[in-house]
Amino acid sequence: MNILITIPHFFAPEVNGPYGALRPDNGYCAKGLATLILSLHENFGRTQMVINQDPHRPIVVTPANAAPRNNAQIVIVTAQTKHVLDQLGDLSHLFVNVTPAAPSFDPRLLGMQCRRVLLDAYRANPSSFDFYGFMEHDLVIHDPLFFDKLTLFNSRFGNNCLLMPNRYEVESSGELSDKRPNGVGIKLYCDGDVEDKDFSKGYPLVPPQGLVGSQPQPTMSDTLTLDALGKPVKLYRPRNPHSGCYFLNPAQFAALAETPYFMELSSEFVGHFESVATLPILKRFYLYKPHPDNANFLEVQHFRPWMLPQIGVKKQKA
Repeated sequence: MNILITIPHFFAPEVNGPYGALRPDNGYCAKGLATLILSLHENFGRTQMVINQDPHRPIVVTPANAAPRNNAQIVIVTAQTKHVLDQLGDLSHLFVNVTPAAPSFDPRLLGMQCRRVLLDAYRANPSSFDFYGFMEHDLVIHDPLFFDKLTLFNSRFGNNCLLMPNRYEVESSGELSDKRPNGVGIKLYCDGDVEDKDFSKGYPLVPPQGLVGSQPQPTMSDTLTLDALGKPVKLYRPRNPHSGCYFLNPAQFAALAETPYFMELSSEFVGHFESVATLPILKRFYLYKPHPDNANFLEVQHFRPWMLPQIGVKKQKA
């Protein structure tokens, strides 16, 4: 599996900033970014091995998981010195850093620069990567079958549709706060519905017959069922489609890049930073997520818990 992941990264802490990159974090930002980088290489990189132990010979390791065919290329886009890359120790060989030249570069444009990186890579060789991805800098993928599940979804429902992961928070990534409302062992999916808003209503903007895919359909159901791993997986069109990331196969990326809003800077979806991650794909594809009944079929970890410390969760007895 060859994947290209772009990450907009900005860190300029304020006392009460609205985003993690704007809040004092006691090392959370560097820990989260390092965990993201390592997880991509450990799950999808070339260096995956199995040990062969023989008491009479030196220990030998051989490739595992078809490692020679794997490749995880990571590009981190930063704004001058407002970042924590210098706190990542010896990980610098695991990513490429791109920094726009303008000293007053607007951090809201980092996501746009990520799209340009993806576009340049696609134009250079459209078949170089199986997936072209975007991830906010505090997300982590733990599932080695993550991209296989996306491939399965698209083979079943076509490239008109895009499967989004559910974001979740857990305490194991670190200390939540001094005033913890929850006990340990809680897992919270943090992108539920927002009041009475339906952000997916009215999208995508283009008619279904204009979308790419081997299985064009005049209308798409609000719910789908995917047979996976010997059981049915429920999928639905969420009222809140935000995941802080997206992953497109070459056909999907080509379709998105052809739209007039591919390089559009907007705050139409919640705010600037949310719009960068979600608005273009919301306008172009039918977005689905795993239903809460099987939310962990496709998921990413939000490394620094933000919603979990704000709510009280009554834990069920075992």
